[in-house]
Amino acid sequence: MASKPPLRGVVCDMDGTLVQSTLDFTAMYARCGVDKSQDVLQVIASWPDPAKRADAHAVIEEIERDALKTMALLPGAVELGHWCSARGLPLGLVTRNTAASVAHLHTIHWSPLPPFKPAVSRDQGLPSKPHPAALLHCAESWGVAPSECVMIGDSPRDDVVAGRRAGFMTVLIAGSTGRHGTGAAAKAAEHPERTPHAQVDGLHELPAVLEQLFVVPPPK
Repeated sequence: MASKPPLRGVVCDMDGTLVQSTLDFTAMYARCGVDKSQDVLQVIASWPDPAKRADAHAVIEEIERDALKTMALLPGAVELGHWCSARGLPLGLVTRNTAASVAHLHTIHWSPLPPFKPAVSRDQGLPSKPHPAALLHCAESWGVAPSECVMIGDSPRDDVVAGRRAGFMTVLIAGSTGRHGTGAAAKAAEHPERTPHAQVDGLHELPAVLEQLFVVPPPK
């Protein structure tokens, strides 16, 4: 049996993973004229008309601003931050949301804990998930191998695929009540690339699962 790699970096998704997602995706897709089976950001990027792209991005940003009013951390998020901090593990954030939303998370909810570093949003020049670039940027910034990192998220299509493509271990929050719902794990099984290395019902289960996947450093 292959030996477990050391855990040297943790990357989290934001909406539906660390915070309760109140983004109205139904309205977002409908107002942008994109079918929900597609990737809204990729579809918009493919449109040749810059004015049409700008209008769609304005719709998305309006919906994201509205969601900030009710942003709240999910149970176990703060505990995960403390768990990583106690072990000297860098904790990064990769989201398809904006830098403004990340700043709101840091200012309103995460301020007692060290900030996510790096915190990569869609408006920082790197391709959005499921592209692996942002995850690879995190590993490179920490000076660790991708195989020594884990990607934690609630989306098989975005988070798990991005993690696998980057060479990370992946953990799916299968019990999320966000956009992907409790059926996320079952749907993931239909696509091998969307199948996580492990899944949990909530953030409180993560420490035990990470100890199964990695050699975890002891608390300092």
